[in-house]
Amino acid sequence: MKTLVYLLLAAFLATAGCVGTEQTAEKDEGQGTPVGQDLTPPAVVGLFADIVNPAVAYPTGIAVTVDGTIFTTDVKANRVVGAYSDETFVEITNLDEPLGIAVQGDLVYVGSRGRGTVEVYNLTTRKHAFNLQGSFVMPSGIAVAADGTIYVADSKANTVKVFAADGTETGALAGDFRFPVAVAVNAERVVVGDQGNHRVVTFALDGSDM
Repeated sequence: MKTLVYLLLAAFLATAGCVGTEQTAEKDEGQGTPVGQDLTPPAVVGLFADIVNPAVAYPTGIAVTVDGTIFTTDVKANRVVGAYSDETFVEITNLDEPLGIAVQGDLVYVGSRGRGTVEVYNLTTRKHAFNLQGSFVMPSGIAVAADGTIYVADSKANTVKVFAADGTETGALAGDFRFPVAVAVNAERVVVGDQGNHRVVTFALDGSDM
């Protein structure tokens, strides 16, 4: 099982690796809450806990950090499990149908189908940081570029939304998508798995076709 997971991760990273970046921005009304601001969080957010048993019931999304930490959304258990390279484990509980996941520096981005949100958690403070602006139907895929730009494949909305590093929505990729389920980004391009159209589509970082 472990071998299969690492093979899948290796194949993904070889195609389009994500790199970390620092998140900084001012908050405007209706926008995401930047990390570090002492603002009242949403009423329901995920909670961190150290665990011994990292077994997952229904792994759906996988993300890996540059130091080898693996994060998995466990959709039926409503949690995210993190496995560190020193064989210690952490979980984020109190989630609601977590699907897509991405990791950027100290931030973990989790797409919640149950809440219709993409929630961002800080691994250093072990607290909820902010939510991306707007709502989602089925946030299945998440990727974060080097400059902090965030891409979210909202499968049932047939769109890939684009956000600034502070969580503000800035637009969407131009494409006639049908159930996009996955998105990845590297220094040169954005790649979308467009399941309903049986294709993989590549875009330049500015959103134009390649």
